[in-house]
Amino acid sequence: MPDQNDQNDQNELDSQQPDTQPVSTQSAPRNPAVQFCLDAYHESLKLSREEGRIRYETNRLAEATYRAAMPDLTTSESIHDFIACVTHGMVLDIILYNDGTKLLYAAQVAITSLRSKNKAASKPSPSRSPRD
Repeated sequence: MPDQNDQNDQNELDSQQPDTQPVSTQSAPRNPAVQFCLDAYHESLKLSREEGRIRYETNRLAEATYRAAMPDLTTSESIHDFIACVTHGMVLDIILYNDGTKLLYAAQVAITSLRSKNKAASKPSPSRSPRD
């Protein structure tokens, strides 16, 4: 049974809490790649519902559409966009944790590969000396 001091502390905390939380009237700009994936996801949901598909099938198709809309892992910028799409999808449970970790690992491999490629391209080629 809570004692009187605990109840007084809780009442004091409640009285210090504002009745409403501040609401931002301005949202941060969304990454365009993430927005593209979300738009594809929502469009897929809409079309599947219009076709009368069952919820499970509707969700699976929308999740696949989200993943298909993610950028290729070809440039530094597209890799960063890919990571943003994966993490945003994980936050929204569009991408499952196990799938997300594999996708993030693929992005890590792509970054490493791109860096190696860029490093090799920036090295001067050895000069050839004429044979005697």
